[in-house]
Amino acid sequence: MNSTKAKLDRFWSLTIQKYREGGVLNLLKAIPEGIKFLYKQILSESLIIDVKSKLSRYSSKELYYKTRSEKYLERFTEDNEASNLLFKLVNRNIDDTNLSDLSVLEIGCNAGRRANYLHENGIRDLYGIEINDTAIELMDKNFPQLSSDINVTEGRAQDVISKFESNKFDVVYTVSVLMHLDNDVEQLFDEIKRITKPDGLVITMECENSEYVLNKLDLNEDYSDWQKHRNYQEVFEPRGFSQVEQINAWDAGNEAEQLSVLRSHYKNGTHTARVFRNTGSL
Repeated sequence: MNSTKAKLDRFWSLTIQKYREGGVLNLLKAIPEGIKFLYKQILSESLIIDVKSKLSRYSSKELYYKTRSEKYLERFTEDNEASNLLFKLVNRNIDDTNLSDLSVLEIGCNAGRRANYLHENGIRDLYGIEINDTAIELMDKNFPQLSSDINVTEGRAQDVISKFESNKFDVVYTVSVLMHLDNDVEQLFDEIKRITKPDGLVITMECENSEYVLNKLDLNEDYSDWQKHRNYQEVFEPRGFSQVEQINAWDAGNEAEQLSVLRSHYKNGTHTARVFRNTGSL
């Protein structure tokens, strides 16, 4: 409780200063604020051990993504052209499967704009993994029809994905998510293989540029070293997938332009969309 005592001592010092500056009226105004302050400090410190134990499994960057504010996340509720490209990649690579019959998982579904686009276009059996509970609340608020159909689990992708049964999903996709992960990531890639049906699809729309630098928007720190740049063909083909399509944001053409909107939050970010088919082999 030492930190509370120090803060309370500081409060009383300011209270005395207010009294000297404004007399009894300022003092009367300050005392209720002090009581409220003390109550909040005692409450917060009584919970701090429990909070620390719950968050101890998260790395510092995972905590950053887990605690991003509603104000920051609101921007991810607006549809963009990348969602349209994602749907086209799914639609033209699923062979004869009806959209309504597809079981689809998004790793890092955020506030739901991409899943909502798929939902509006006929895909109903939707699942999501999201580390930030505020993002999930925004999904419920902004996309109520999607929220009634999608099954979202809060937590680290590395932890949640192991709970799914094998060969469950026709499509597993990520958009600007894998590039943020490094802890237990090889295990995550193995799990993606396990839960994808034979002939099912894995779609990555990720920054693969080694010169990538994240423009932090609402942060002052430089977290460019947080980004992991991988060639996802080299990740998934050794795990029994065959790449069937690739689109580069720097290429000419309408679909490359749709992919390039993912660069809007980044400096020097070069995204690549890849579609892999699970051949069932290793």
